[in-house]
Amino acid sequence: MPGTCTGTLDLLSFTCQVSQSLCLVNKPIATSRSHSRASSPTPALTSRRLGRRPSDVSREVAKDQTSHWPEITQTRRRCRLCSKLATCLCKKCSVYLCLSSSRNCFTEFHN
Repeated sequence: MPGTCTGTLDLLSFTCQVSQSLCLVNKPIATSRSHSRASSPTPALTSRRLGRRPSDVSREVAKDQTSHWPEITQTRRRCRLCSKLATCLCKKCSVYLCLSSSRNCFTEFHN
């Protein structure tokens, strides 16, 4: 006898639950935090504060061989290829790369 035992579903209810769960497969789960305050919203964290590098340059843009100009800056950041400190920034890609007599990561990155 269908439905007499607790915890059993009829076919329509089961199908609805399966379809709802499949629709939610790739969506983030909203969690509630009991220790957080609802009155003070948390500020949005930038990629700089999280230690992540900015979005990657597409391969087509980096390898297109047009308008890639090195700009020497006062700030020193890690080279995208060798991870050493570099002051040369590609103006088109916005990526720091080494450009010196001993290392030429700028050319290697764009070829």
